[in-house]
Amino acid sequence: MTRQNRLTEAVLIAEPVILAADSYEGDEILRWLADHVTDFTGETGNDQKEIP
Repeated sequence: MTRQNRLTEAVLIAEPVILAADSYEGDEILRWLADHVTDFTGETGNDQKEIP
């Protein structure tokens, strides 16, 4: 399984939680995802693109 498929699978599993989150929880989830993007992509910190 490729890293992209792992990310896709993780998002599909988390989607109901993300959709049910209030604005505070949603912001926290987005921060966590941004902070942990390399866990899913395998990129180093130097390879990251800025997330708006």
